[in-house]
Amino acid sequence: MKLSLSYDEDKIYFKNEEHGFLGYTTFEADFWDWISKLSWTVNTKKFLNGEKTYIKTSNKEFVEHSTLHQSVMAHWYGIKEFLETKEKDFIVEHHNNQAFDCTLKNLSFAHNDLNLAKAHTFDKNQPRLAFLRNCKMFNLLINL
Repeated sequence: MKLSLSYDEDKIYFKNEEHGFLGYTTFEADFWDWISKLSWTVNTKKFLNGEKTYIKTSNKEFVEHSTLHQSVMAHWYGIKEFLETKEKDFIVEHHNNQAFDCTLKNLSFAHNDLNLAKAHTFDKNQPRLAFLRNCKMFNLLINL
């Protein structure tokens, strides 16, 4: 599914005419100049089936950072540093587990082991935790 891009003073938006708004990232003029020249897509089948999918580009120069969240981190920290973290088995973590929220404040590097542990513990229990938050309880997650 092909996405069109637009921006305001705070965010860059990725949307599809048929399905509407899909995702966003933090606006920065240099980053806009870089990514606005590329084609961005979402896997249509996964999206329509409610499966996890990411905003991606198929540009050959972006093979090592083809997803939007990877591109954000590669731009912000530098491609060399991004590739070094990737070689050390780090991934780009979405703090709120929303794959289309690629704002800088929602992303960080996390070791893949931590990501897998989080996936099998905290992420599995998120629906239950969301229910508890609605009952005036809250949880605090501290990333070390």
